[in-house]
Amino acid sequence: MLIAILDDGIDASFLKCPHKLRFDLIVQVDGTIRERKVDVEPILTEHGTNCAAIIQKYAPNADLCSLRIFHDESMRTEPRLLVSALDWCFRNKIPLVHLSVGSGLLSDYNEIQKIVSGMIAQEQLIIAAHSNSDPYSIPACLGGVFGVVADDTLTEDNYYYDESNVNFHSLKASSAHMLSFSSNEVILTQVTNSYAAPVITAILHNLCMLLPPLSWTVEGVNRILRGRKAPTHFVKPDFIKEAYLYNPHGYDILKEHLFFNCLGEIQITEDANENNIVFLAPVETYCDEELLLLLREQFNKIAALVYCGKLPLKCGLERHRGFLWSENILELYWQGFDSLIEEIATPVVSICGGGRASIDLLCQLRNLFFENEYQCLGISRQHFSYLYGLEYIPDEISDDFAISQLNKIYKPDIIILNTVFTTPHNYNDDMYYIVLQKDKAMQKEIRFKNVILFDTNSELIRSCSLLYSEILDYFL
Repeated sequence: MLIAILDDGIDASFLKCPHKLRFDLIVQVDGTIRERKVDVEPILTEHGTNCAAIIQKYAPNADLCSLRIFHDESMRTEPRLLVSALDWCFRNKIPLVHLSVGSGLLSDYNEIQKIVSGMIAQEQLIIAAHSNSDPYSIPACLGGVFGVVADDTLTEDNYYYDESNVNFHSLKASSAHMLSFSSNEVILTQVTNSYAAPVITAILHNLCMLLPPLSWTVEGVNRILRGRKAPTHFVKPDFIKEAYLYNPHGYDILKEHLFFNCLGEIQITEDANENNIVFLAPVETYCDEELLLLLREQFNKIAALVYCGKLPLKCGLERHRGFLWSENILELYWQGFDSLIEEIATPVVSICGGGRASIDLLCQLRNLFFENEYQCLGISRQHFSYLYGLEYIPDEISDDFAISQLNKIYKPDIIILNTVFTTPHNYNDDMYYIVLQKDKAMQKEIRFKNVILFDTNSELIRSCSLLYSEILDYFL
């Protein structure tokens, strides 16, 4: 079975089984891919070769494909080269894709998520090392990806899932490996996430070799690896690329801002036909027993289910064979943070008010910041806001706590918060640029300078670029 390794290249002459390197490719700076010219394009570091050696140690029958995306010893690359390499793996349906590279930039999320979720839809297994320095990087932190961190207490091919909390870093493996090369050189690898990920790659290869060809699903393999039949908990439902909406209560959804491609709205009684389904549960109760019964009747025909609400325990959907995500996971996620609220220096824009206009404004502003290479984090209390790629704050979590914790994870240049009006007390007044929907009752509460009032029909909202410029002028 073929494993693609996205790294700085593999020097096959050092491997114990050099003939197992079936493809030796290079991703050029323009994104095109061709065979590496071995004589004039030498491998500059040992990193990719070491990763290949670790995989061969624990999965000696694996066939390897090298996709070189690093072009100097700094081991840094452009996101577009990563996307080009992933797209090549997608188009060629490489069953296992291994990489040590990732991006911590929020502006790279959309492009990387789209290609990765497409690969997951093809049941390709993606194994990615987490960043050694930052808590967030993609694709390792995307739902459906086997994101790996090193545990220095482990050796050889040992690993475990830490499911005590829901977070991005639950899969842990050994990175201490004694490697012997064809030159008789023997080395002990250092403790680093990029040398832990090959362990999981090798284990998944061996596991899939025991299964009937093309019979596995990403979630099925995940459950075998975890040794549990329960669904895998991912922080976000971004394992889907496209889906149908079940929207029995007719909620107003901004389809143009969804992080996935909406194929349309269908009734729950219609045949799911092996598609992904996003189910919008009733906001008032989070759960509708009658609709749940209908959903259970369909669930064997659903590829992946995103339940936008809270599911009751033992609801029957936990036996679903594919990915299952619900807002219950968010409760577990927020419980995993420490209680400390830290002051931050990150500029915060507060959009006060609910409804369609506030989410639309937030998403438009976020996109403008991305276009101008600012890393912008969008946060909202509105129901279903995670469907727009925003960070959703549950009712029991305070704004200050959410901002403090999320700022540590994502390290943005600017935060846009859509919330009810509150008095900021943990941040300097001059770090805020407050945008408020025009409301006479709220106007009486305002005691801050630098407040722009608007209503949903204002010229300022229709021309979001003007508001963007006002914000930049204030903070810069």
